Amino acid sequence: MFRSGKTATINTVLGVGAYHQGEGATHSVKREGVVVGRKVTLIDTPGWWRFFSATQTTEYIKRELVLSTSLCPPGPHAFLLVVNLDNQFTENEQSSAVEHCELLGANIWEHTIVLFTKEDLLTDKTIEERIRNKDETLEWLVRTCGYRYQVFDNKTKCDDQSQVKTLLDKIDELIASNHHRPFEVDHIKLKHIEEAKKADKEQGLIYKQRVTQQRRKIKTHGEMIPLPEIRMLLVGFVISGKSYAGNIILNGDHFTPGKVTEKAESRQRQSVWQKSHSGRHTWVVEVPPD
Repeated sequence: MFRSGKTATINTVLGVGAYHQGEGATHSVKREGVVVGRKVTLIDTPGWWRFFSATQTTEYIKRELVLSTSLCPPGPHAFLLVVNLDNQFTENEQSSAVEHCELLGANIWEHTIVLFTKEDLLTDKTIEERIRNKDETLEWLVRTCGYRYQVFDNKTKCDDQSQVKTLLDKIDELIASNHHRPFEVDHIKLKHIEEAKKADKEQGLIYKQRVTQQRRKIKTHGEMIPLPEIRMLLVGFVISGKSYAGNIILNGDHFTPGKVTEKAESRQRQSVWQKSHSGRHTWVVEVPPD
């Protein structure tokens, strides 16, 4: 999941602090190191928003998530599902985790260990007490993963590898339970995704070439003649700054910042304002957030 602590977990396992994938990363990164005398390969995958269904996640991110399994052939021994404890694990998060994880394959749960991060937020409760305390979605998650889980402290000192050794022991047990077979990668699915990715890249290059040619024509024949009218829609998350952007564009207080735009049933109910800019009419439409 996005902002769950995947990158910090990789740093803890490998005993380093320099690696930073960054928020909103859109591709997988392979990291390797020697941990407790063993070679360990970790793949940091793009995260998804914790309340988003798979249909709300971009096709590009879903492709990268599936393609991540190809970075450790013939397949990963284990999946570490990182869940932070800053909030209750809701039914929406449960559905989101299921939909995104099963993009890799329905049998992924047989190879998954749940890692709970932000241990300090447990306060006076252990994770076992939290699971037993009628947290049904959390109980479902650990049960689906064969009760394989561990609370992981990413603030621990690098020279303290006790929790990392415990994690490796649990992975060894997981591998043994799967008869030492890694996760079976769907190579046909990977091939289709790679072909689609290649086609998208080729289309992108064609579009880039067209734009470059148009820019050359403009430089050769003079500046482009501006349109007499410009229309634009402001879209984005709640409190993303759409109203502020609209007011700046129109140079006036036409939209009310901080107020959630109501769901529009027709065009007439949307907030539409018009102003002349350098002899042109500019129409700005603020649409309701998703």
